[in-house]
Amino acid sequence: MQVKVGNDADAVTLKAKANVHAALNSKLTPESVLDPSVALPQGTKVAWKVPVDTTKVGRQTGTLEVTYPDGSKDELPVKVKVGNDADVVTPKAKANVHAALNSKLAPESVLDSSVAFPQGTKVTWKVPVDTSKAGMQTGTLEVTYPDGSKDDLPVQVKVGTDADAVTPKVKANVHAALNSKLTPESVLDPNVALPQGTKVAWKTPVDTSKAGMQTGTLEVTYPDGSKDELPVTVTVDGGTKKNTKMHAAALNANQKDHSNNNNDQGTNLKQKHEKATKNVVNNQTQVVLKGNQKELSFKQTGQNDSSLEREPEKGAKHVANNHKQVALAKMRSQSTKQALTKATKTSTELPQTGEKNSASLTLLGLVGALLGLFGLTEATKGKSKKF
Repeated sequence: MQVKVGNDADAVTLKAKANVHAALNSKLTPESVLDPSVALPQGTKVAWKVPVDTTKVGRQTGTLEVTYPDGSKDELPVKVKVGNDADVVTPKAKANVHAALNSKLAPESVLDSSVAFPQGTKVTWKVPVDTSKAGMQTGTLEVTYPDGSKDDLPVQVKVGTDADAVTPKVKANVHAALNSKLTPESVLDPNVALPQGTKVAWKTPVDTSKAGMQTGTLEVTYPDGSKDELPVTVTVDGGTKKNTKMHAAALNANQKDHSNNNNDQGTNLKQKHEKATKNVVNNQTQVVLKGNQKELSFKQTGQNDSSLEREPEKGAKHVANNHKQVALAKMRSQSTKQALTKATKTSTELPQTGEKNSASLTLLGLVGALLGLFGLTEATKGKSKKF
């Protein structure tokens, strides 16, 4: 005769499967977690006393309640991995990752060490970061977990320094007023974006105390401490617009005064010519008057002049010759006057560069005319004496 000692719960040692996995948000049956190597009495019932929460990824726990046919019970704790490694682990890249220009960037060097990865996890570049280009570059890491699941992790890396990434540029045709203060920011080309916090200062200021093309050097200091030096060429104007206008006005005034002086010189020259002409005419008039007086003297003294009484024909001939010389003097006087008037007009119309020569030639003409008249007068006097 056999006797049962204890109950079913005492007779059976329950066991859960190892490495139980459940998909995220899946329904996990209690039987699926029991190790099939343990035989349960027929009629045993298994249920969740504390179900595994499959809405959360990672290692989750629950409790199985096993009810045997004799009514005895067992409770079995269960650990379940909900989701895969990729669901469980959230890889993270380091903040502010930097890489030197043209350097080789290892994929592990960009992972945040605060995140624990399952043993056996592998990390490689799916899209490598291009370190041949300065500035913010992106790449993609591929993380392969032990369960075969994978994660893709975007990575941002600053390649090189700010000085490597930015190429500052100056404006074209920069002008500055003489003795003005030229700010370094005013010469930078606004089309080039500089990182926030960039500082610009003169390393070699532009000398605005000298007019013409002047040079200087800007020093650009970026937030990461790197620097650029930028040559600058500036045209320093010779004066302000106001000074330029004043200079032009003064120039116009000088030209006007010079023109007035030329006109005054022409007027004075003309007056001199007219005076000379008047003197010639007066001299000729005096010759005529003297001739008439001589003729009159001949007439008045003819009756007492023995020579006239002796030779009346010679007296009459002398009077006729005298009239002829007077008429010839008038003709020459008129011709001289016309020549002088023409010379005066010509001299006033000549360019400035020939003014002195014209005046000299005109005065020489006047002297010649006066000498001619003087010779004519002397000739007339000579003839009168010979008579």
